[in-house]
Amino acid sequence: MIITSVPLQTFVLSQVFGLFLLIMALILFARANYYRALIQQMKTPGLGTVPIASLGLLIGLFLIIIHTEWVFAPRVVITILCWLLTINCVAWLLEPARMLNLIKRVCVGKGYYIMIALMGFLSIQMIARAFYLYTTLYGSQAATLAVAS
Repeated sequence: MIITSVPLQTFVLSQVFGLFLLIMALILFARANYYRALIQQMKTPGLGTVPIASLGLLIGLFLIIIHTEWVFAPRVVITILCWLLTINCVAWLLEPARMLNLIKRVCVGKGYYIMIALMGFLSIQMIARAFYLYTTLYGSQAATLAVAS
């Protein structure tokens, strides 16, 4: 596989998103009963919905600005995640009650464990590609610079 000019922020975002998804998947799996019960007990979206969704929207827009890679390559996953974050936050701001009902429906049955499995699979893919490709592309340059000096 020949890779040319992959932006450094692609590696950083892949590593951050990958580690975040892996940690969240492990926590959600380890405490499945607690988090499923917590979500099912929620009656209405809380007061923190607006500031948290607004902050998520701001972060999503920032990530879209710094990383828009629409190429047929694994790094497009970062762009898709950035757009999904932004769309999700807009949906929470527009229809908080409907989004809460959607989350409750997902967390009732097997959907909860399917969500965790997808998070885990995606995180491992992102971490593996980010660390491997970074050391392959940038690690050799760093080693060459260190030897030359």
